[in-house]
Amino acid sequence: MTEYRPAYDVSSKHAKKYEKEYKKFIKKQIDDETKFRVPFEKMDEIWGRKSMRGGCLAMANYDPTGLNVMITNANGIKGYHTTLAELCEEEGVKDKATYDKFEDMFHSPIAPSRWKEKFYRYISNRDKANAIKYHDKLTAFGAKTMDEISEDSSRCGVYVDNTINDAEDTYASGDKGYMDYCAEMKRAYDNRTQHIKFIDDRIGRWGSA
Repeated sequence: MTEYRPAYDVSSKHAKKYEKEYKKFIKKQIDDETKFRVPFEKMDEIWGRKSMRGGCLAMANYDPTGLNVMITNANGIKGYHTTLAELCEEEGVKDKATYDKFEDMFHSPIAPSRWKEKFYRYISNRDKANAIKYHDKLTAFGAKTMDEISEDSSRCGVYVDNTINDAEDTYASGDKGYMDYCAEMKRAYDNRTQHIKFIDDRIGRWGSA
């Protein structure tokens, strides 16, 4: 999570320059979130519940052993022709439980990433009401996830993707992973709150976007 602090002195003679840099930073957050989602959305298109593969698995009651549906140029690889059953084996999909776990890995990051993108778009536009709306969505998501992990942290691993922040990814399991995740959610919450509070100063200086 970025440690960037958004506030600057809007009464400064350099405020116009600072505002330009601030909007440049916000645009980078929007662009980075869009790029971050690409691999997850691609997997969702291929393996998600609404995809052809997901639909076939649902019809087969998530038993891939009999899914001899031939997939040509599988996964976008020219000349890679194989069956859906073999693709399921590659991904470790054996039944509904393993499919649900597999699907959650690529599907669950999509919605919060879209909310983050929308949050920053509304911050850029100085639209406080909608910025708060997506801040609340992200806060509720973080709280729900923390509750789920706390039920049995020994079975959980927390992986933090820091690609957006040009930093190394981190991984921790058990209680350490749970505490790291909670700290990350706190930093994210505080950072979003700072952006929201700063909207009033910007409106006072620049007006509505």
